Amino acid sequence: MSEELEPAKKPEPAEIEPSKIEPVKIEPVQWFVAAVALALAAGACLYRWVHHERLGQSSVMFLGIPAVLAIIVALTPRARTITGGVSGAS
Repeated sequence: MSEELEPAKKPEPAEIEPSKIEPVKIEPVQWFVAAVALALAAGACLYRWVHHERLGQSSVMFLGIPAVLAIIVALTPRARTITGGVSGAS
């Protein structure tokens, strides 16, 4: 009962066959989430910049930022469901 167990041997990088390694596939949903996060970050940065430059009541605020957000949303992958389409365009 006092025998010590040896830790499991980790395979060396040379021991792994290249045919067993599967490439990582990025799903369309992941692209959508990344695009929404990018749109939110871009909108927040632009909003902060507009107020920092005291352009809060100019056309930059009411035309520029919505245009940038619309371009980012338009470049996202097409939604496969109605719920995805509504949440992507809102």
